Amino acid sequence: MGTSNFYKVNADKYYAVHMNDDEGNYTDIDFEAETDRIDEELEDRGYENVGYKDRPIRSDDAQVLGQLFVSDPDDLFMIEATVLLRAGYYEGANLDWEISIVPPLYWEDFSGFQDMNLKDQRDMVYNELLVASDRGYIDRKYLKQYEQITDALNETIENVIEKLHRDFGQIAQRTLIRTATFSNGTSIYSEVQP
Repeated sequence: MGTSNFYKVNADKYYAVHMNDDEGNYTDIDFEAETDRIDEELEDRGYENVGYKDRPIRSDDAQVLGQLFVSDPDDLFMIEATVLLRAGYYEGANLDWEISIVPPLYWEDFSGFQDMNLKDQRDMVYNELLVASDRGYIDRKYLKQYEQITDALNETIENVIEKLHRDFGQIAQRTLIRTATFSNGTSIYSEVQP
């Protein structure tokens, strides 16, 4: 039984690194030197180097390479993009990311916020605005504010994702898409423009 080489959660393509040469011949890749190159390129593009951190999630063996912090236009929220290096099953690795919303410090009941997915985080922001209205619903005057905040959040998140795509395309050795998957799980990848 075969399996796909690469695994991604959020990236739209496979941004492959630590790969063999173009003919598929094994090359003696210096993993640490290659990862240091990626770290340097990330830092040059404004990402914060966090060192090599393993993630505590058992089902996900990705390593954290860096983080990017971007504020929304009103400086109400911080968008945190975590750059991940996911090991390939047969060879190489690929770059991926996770995005989360960091709420304002004065919002108190946000335990577990960072562990939620992006949709749940947005729902919690919505509920916080409901509570802030002191009515249990959003008054018309708050509705416009809510729409502005969520629009600003969405726009900021989209800008961060565009930056991730652009940066990963320049850092990766190859940008790939999965063009076919056989019934035994083996996949074929094709190179595309970043």
